Amino acid sequence: MAAAFEGKWVFDRSEGMDAIVGALSLPADKVPKSGQTTLEYKISGNSFTINGTHPKSGKALSSTFTIGEKFKADELSAYLGKDVFATPSWTGSKLVVSGEGGQGSLTREVVNGELITTFTFGGASGKRIFKKA
Repeated sequence: MAAAFEGKWVFDRSEGMDAIVGALSLPADKVPKSGQTTLEYKISGNSFTINGTHPKSGKALSSTFTIGEKFKADELSAYLGKDVFATPSWTGSKLVVSGEGGQGSLTREVVNGELITTFTFGGASGKRIFKKA
């Protein structure tokens, strides 16, 4: 399961992210455009490290988490400008990160060689799709 995520991924495109931007009350300019974000997954057992870059500031982002343990979701915290906590788990081959208080979730899965990240918040959903670098 986890091995499919390992490696570097480059942002390719998004689908339906306007709904998420609205639900989270984010300024439209915070939504990354093609090629502006990279993610690199390093996996060791149930421990994940995700290194990336913020699409606008270029600031390095890093999140390390263990399946089943609550952590600070740095990537989302950077977008929202406040601390966001979540708990990751496996649902089949999907990595599901559920927000504290059940307010939202982020699901990552590898489908046909693409890393698809689906955001769900307040009844809205959108996707960010990455290609293997």
